[in-house]
Amino acid sequence: MRLLRTVVGYAPRITVPAMLRIAAILVAVVVVGGGFGLVAGVGLDKISRTPPHDPLARVAKELAASARASSGAAGGGSNTATATGSSASQTLSRAANGVRVHVMSAVMHPAGTASGKRRQRARVSMRVRVTNNRPATLSPVASSLVSGSEPVSGTAEAALKRKLPSGQRASGRIRFETAGAVTQSINTTGEMNVLVAGVPLTVTVKVGTPVSRGAS
Repeated sequence: MRLLRTVVGYAPRITVPAMLRIAAILVAVVVVGGGFGLVAGVGLDKISRTPPHDPLARVAKELAASARASSGAAGGGSNTATATGSSASQTLSRAANGVRVHVMSAVMHPAGTASGKRRQRARVSMRVRVTNNRPATLSPVASSLVSGSEPVSGTAEAALKRKLPSGQRASGRIRFETAGAVTQSINTTGEMNVLVAGVPLTVTVKVGTPVSRGAS
C-alpha cells in the first residue's frame, strides 16, 4: 500500500512513458522481493546519479528503498542458510582413558547364501575415527564385539593398525563376522556393544544388503 500511495502522489507530474517505466520497476520489485532486494539495490545505485528534480527518479528511489526495508525485515537481515544433519549419519562419540572414538556408521550385511542363512552369519562394518589425547603413543587399535556370550574380535583397516602418536587421529573401518545368537541379538535390538581402543560403545546398527562372500 505504501508503494501504491507513493506512485499515486506523483501521478500528475508523470508522463505515459514514465508510467511505463514505473510499472517495469514495480514488476522488478515484486519479482525480486524474496531475493532480499538485489535488483532494487542495483536500480537504486543507478537512480542516485540522476538529477534530483526528476520526479520519476524520486519515485523509483523510494520504491527501491521500501523494497530493501521489506526484504530486510522478512529475512532477518541475513541470507545465510544453515545446513541440518542427516538422520542417516551416526553421531556417537565417547572418550575414555584419554582416547576418543567417534562412530560414523555401522551396517550389518546378512549372509546371502543358503548355508550362511542357516547359521545366521553376517558381516558388520563399522566406520570409526580414533583420536589419541594421551601424552603417549597409542598402540594399534584393538576392537571386539561383546554383544554375545563370547567376544568377537574385529578386523581393522591398515590406518587403524598403526601406532597413533599423541594428539593424532586415524580413521578406518572395523569389520566383525557374526553368527547365531550374536547376529540374532543385533537383528532384534538394532544395537551392538563394542570395545574400541578400550572405549566401550553401544552402537546403532542398520541392516544392509545381503552378501554372498565372507559371510557364508
